Amino acid sequence: MATTQAAGNGGAVTTMSESGGIDRLLAGTSWTRADVELALQTASTLLLLYWAVTEVADGL
Repeated sequence: MATTQAAGNGGAVTTMSESGGIDRLLAGTSWTRADVELALQTASTLLLLYWAVTEVADGL
C-alpha cells in the first residue's frame, strides 16, 4: 500500500509499505532507494540528451 507525504520542496513523496514494493525488491542487495533513484535519473537524462542530439542532427 502506497502512502503520500508532503515533501520539503512543496512536492509529494510516495512510499511503499513495509510488506512490498521497492524495499522487498532491494532486500539482500547492496542497493538502496537512493541508488535506484540515481540510476533512474541518470537513465532518464541520457535518454533526453540522446533525443535532443538526434533531433538537432535531423534538422541539419
